[in-house]
Amino acid sequence: MAQINAEKSPEACKAGKWPHELFVLNLIFFHLLAVPAGLAFGLGYWGLLVPILSSSGLLFYYQSRISHFSHSTNEWDRTHWEQGLRRFRWLYLGYALVALLIGLIRLFVDPTSIAFVALTRVAVMPAIILVLVTFVMSTAAIGRAGNGEL
Repeated sequence: MAQINAEKSPEACKAGKWPHELFVLNLIFFHLLAVPAGLAFGLGYWGLLVPILSSSGLLFYYQSRISHFSHSTNEWDRTHWEQGLRRFRWLYLGYALVALLIGLIRLFVDPTSIAFVALTRVAVMPAIILVLVTFVMSTAAIGRAGNGEL
């Protein structure tokens, strides 16, 4: 891994960990907890909008932070924010696949049948898998940033 020798202070490591920690918090509260809670409270598939909206808001925050760093020479912080920003692609890919699969299921299966319920539960799996993949990627990045690595 690439080391940043001039940036190994505890403050710099903490600043490098923050974008990854923020991403993980978003995953925990808005992807892993909010969607099942929404289904339990009867929101149905409208509950899938919660993680998409939270991620979109966070995506805009990441972009504003990166544009802020483009005017400075702080490569360390900018690099970690850009790494976090790239993970949003994976999340959106997962939710796009879910939307595609649910759309296809709605075309071919009666919405009142048990097959519809079973297939839509399976269709959510790409998003769940990509949430877990990005969770692992982000927690690994927290450790690297804490060690002063990119």
